[in-house]
Amino acid sequence: DYAQVSIAKMYVHGIGVEENAIEAYKFFKLSEDQTAKNLYLKVIKEKMTEEEIAEAEELVKNFVGSYK
Repeated sequence: DYAQVSIAKMYVHGIGVEENAIEAYKFFKLSEDQTAKNLYLKVIKEKMTEEEIAEAEELVKNFVGSYK
């Protein structure tokens, strides 16, 4: 959870990556952290279009985690 929220925040603020609301949304949504799901997602959705939200939801649906 912590790593997914951290990655999402990196995308929100452009820390080490380009700012990307879609990727931020994806990682907040994938996290089991309830603050991320209830607060952070609400805030980021207010700045996204319906198309961006739909794209992010599709990324969440098709996400396959892998660890190497």
